[in-house]
Amino acid sequence: RSWCMLEYYVTTKVCAQKQLKRAFEVVSVIREGSQNFHEWNGDVGVWSTYQKRTPAILSLGDKASTVSIGDEAFGLSFPVDIGKKALRTDVAKTQATQLDDKEAILRFILQDAIKKEDPLPPTHEKFDEVNRSIWTMFASTALRD
Repeated sequence: RSWCMLEYYVTTKVCAQKQLKRAFEVVSVIREGSQNFHEWNGDVGVWSTYQKRTPAILSLGDKASTVSIGDEAFGLSFPVDIGKKALRTDVAKTQATQLDDKEAILRFILQDAIKKEDPLPPTHEKFDEVNRSIWTMFASTALRD
């Protein structure tokens, strides 16, 4: 969604340029039965399936992506399927209910890279920069599969 890209861009790029410290967070849900965990039963390690629905937060702070899980004691991870979808992000191809919104958001990302009267390019190095930043945030999550 175009509005999500704008929020991401403002939080991670514009605030950084103005030296404002902000964290960007993505919230998801770990579905019951979707992850396995290792626990100890006496001296024996046992693999079990986590049977609760629990929140997961992926945060991009000053230095790196971190994951907070509702029940960290079990070693759960941010949902891999969300990470994989994020690796296919292309800011130029995002969707918006209003086409004018999408165009305004993409022009905001481009800043002064093109003239106001010029049509939006289908690709641009500034779009690539935003895409790479998103891919970096989700890479470790997606690679867990």
